[in-house]
Amino acid sequence: MSGAEATADSKIDSQGAGRTNADGPEAGDAARDHLEFSNQFASECMYHRAELRRIANTHPQRTIRVTLVSYLGKTRSQGESVKRLAPGADPAPLGCDASSGLERRWEIVDAEYVDDAG
Repeated sequence: MSGAEATADSKIDSQGAGRTNADGPEAGDAARDHLEFSNQFASECMYHRAELRRIANTHPQRTIRVTLVSYLGKTRSQGESVKRLAPGADPAPLGCDASSGLERRWEIVDAEYVDDAG
């Protein structure tokens, strides 16, 4: 696990931190800035000696749609996962942060504020 990911909670600070949304009127208030990874002990990950990796929206009012890719070791998994994160909701589970002796990690491809109706 890298130093930034080793902490229980880590703010997103790489790959686009500080970018603004093309749609958003909040200059300097990028949706990525309101995403936070965390780990939690979970029985389904114990076999792999791993923890459950989660992602949460810390914005007090706006919903965020985030697109992520995962890597197992150095290999990128096929496809992308999209999560819709409501403000104040529990963190969304991503999966175990290790499998078959390899580290598993997630990177944010895109994050944007979305309307509650959409």
